[in-house]
Amino acid sequence: MIKYTRLFLIWSPQVTSLKSVSKTFSVLVLLIFLAIGFSCKKPEVKVGGPYYYESFSNYEIPFKPIKETSLERAKKLTAYYEAHFNEQGSIKKFIKYLNGKIEFSVTYDYRPDGTLEIGRGKNSNGKIFFQHSNWFEYEPRLVALSGVIRLENRFGPPGYGEDPVQDSKVEIRVLELESPINVKGDPADDINTETVLGVKNIQLVVEEPIRKYLQKKVTIKGTLFHGHTGHHYTEVLLDVQSINIIGN
Repeated sequence: MIKYTRLFLIWSPQVTSLKSVSKTFSVLVLLIFLAIGFSCKKPEVKVGGPYYYESFSNYEIPFKPIKETSLERAKKLTAYYEAHFNEQGSIKKFIKYLNGKIEFSVTYDYRPDGTLEIGRGKNSNGKIFFQHSNWFEYEPRLVALSGVIRLENRFGPPGYGEDPVQDSKVEIRVLELESPINVKGDPADDINTETVLGVKNIQLVVEEPIRKYLQKKVTIKGTLFHGHTGHHYTEVLLDVQSINIIGN
């Protein structure tokens, strides 16, 4: 305490007692805490748009724009980015401009809990693409997946392939995803316990006729569950609620 007192006495000749030293020290501590408080202030949440940026942070899903700028300055760049945000501050539309023209744009849909459901994109050639969160959950979580529906022939009862001569032949509907997904298991669920990585093909459980959807890009909404009977030919299946052809 004596050393600190001497320091304060040298620094401020007006301090002539331990009481005044203590008061000065308290003021300094208060100023430090105020400075820390200002530095820890939460970042501003963007809402609406458009906002313009010079770049984006890696190829994350969804894209995360960085280095905000003005439209005037952005137009002087070879490439720049436009972003729009929803009321929660999550990006809902992302556009890349190259040499003054749109190179691609992506719009994002979110689940009620704020997690990403799907991103729908379109490039300068008119080609449609999709961005999914890599991780999905089993039922009752509603999911939206995109890809192409195709038919596959498999062995059915009684042996499901053990006796190819005697076993019946069955036709199943499969959604081939544009990119693999991971499905998180639930340890408390007897059927959906297992986590499955790199799911590319998903058997569809669907009642409506699907011929009109074959070999077309579609978005399917429904719930996922893990295969658990001989009739289930993929590790993960999708109980279909709706099918929409992309572009319709």
